Amino acid sequence: DKLSRYQTSTGGFSYWPGIGRVHDWSSSYAGHFLLLAKDHGYDIPQEMLSKWQTYQSRAAQAWTASASNNGSHVKAYKEQAYRLFTLTLSGKSEIGAMNRFRQQDDLDNASRWLLAAAYQLAGQQEAASTLAKTAHLTMGEYTITDSSFGSTLRDEAMMLMSLLVLEDTDKSATVAEKISQQLIKDNRAY
Repeated sequence: DKLSRYQTSTGGFSYWPGIGRVHDWSSSYAGHFLLLAKDHGYDIPQEMLSKWQTYQSRAAQAWTASASNNGSHVKAYKEQAYRLFTLTLSGKSEIGAMNRFRQQDDLDNASRWLLAAAYQLAGQQEAASTLAKTAHLTMGEYTITDSSFGSTLRDEAMMLMSLLVLEDTDKSATVAEKISQQLIKDNRAY
């Protein structure tokens, strides 16, 4: 019920309740949460999920690098990659949008992993494998917090999620250990 106050008439989610302006990262995070809750047996309002899928599909189809580049193409790339991943996770992949996005020459590492996982979930193993081969296990450092709520640790967690979808147990174990060590280190700081 509380989450429904954040959903706009277009199906996307805002950062603040009742605002009416969609925040793309909030939309992808909220949708991902709904999908995980549903997978764990919670009753999710189907209309809320359906409206979210419609929004995600429209946003994915309309996305272009130039229209989304408000000073940071990497931020825009990650936004689209996560949108495509969550949409595919919901069973509504947008292969055309994925193929157009894949043509970007300068895709960042996090976007490569998320897009590879989206292709894997969509049953496109060859595309998933090709993308995964061009990605590496090191994420860039964040110099400032942006509207993506991102951090190196968040990007590493998304990479781990992607590796698990790709069923790459060796790399998954390596990344999980790295994340675990970082969490232990961060916990000691408090």
